[in-house]
Amino acid sequence: MTRCNCNIDTSVSSPTSSVTTAPADCATSAAPVITIINNVCPSTSGVISASGCGPGFVVEYARSANGRWSTTPPAYTSTPFTVYARCRNTSTNCVSPTVSATTAPTICPAFNGGGFESNLTFNVYPNPAYGEVNIDLREYIGKNVQIELYSLEGKLMQMIQVDEIQQNTQKISLDGYSAGMYFVKLKSAGLPDVTKRVMLNK
Repeated sequence: MTRCNCNIDTSVSSPTSSVTTAPADCATSAAPVITIINNVCPSTSGVISASGCGPGFVVEYARSANGRWSTTPPAYTSTPFTVYARCRNTSTNCVSPTVSATTAPTICPAFNGGGFESNLTFNVYPNPAYGEVNIDLREYIGKNVQIELYSLEGKLMQMIQVDEIQQNTQKISLDGYSAGMYFVKLKSAGLPDVTKRVMLNK
């Protein structure tokens, strides 16, 4: 209830008006689902992601239940750790229940915190990508290679066979694919498979 009082004669005041509050429950979503792809020697890099928050929410990650929350998932490492995730309403900042999952990395002599070393390697750029990526094949000149594109769930999305590499780069179109994380795997006879991650933005 509110009214205005006269500052000269405090016995004089305006009519009183009132308003009633209408509190409601904080609008939250269901807890997200954390997906962990653990590294597999010698070719698959570990990846952490979460989904299921719905429209108007973003996924937030932390390395501790009380830790600093970020919309960027923590980097996969060669030692196990627990990752926490929650959904946050971008309008009200209300948050869902927190969920957690623990990585289970394979200890690989060649694993170096998210990548795999071999005598040969390749780069993928731009990364993040916006419809097309370039595969740097300069270290594979003269070799036959097979380029495979996989979804985050491990589904083979595209395969390109290139005989006797003559050029430094090979383009791959990502048009028509949903935004998210993908894997580019390079195979060449007699050499270890090498995998790189690429993020597709829309």
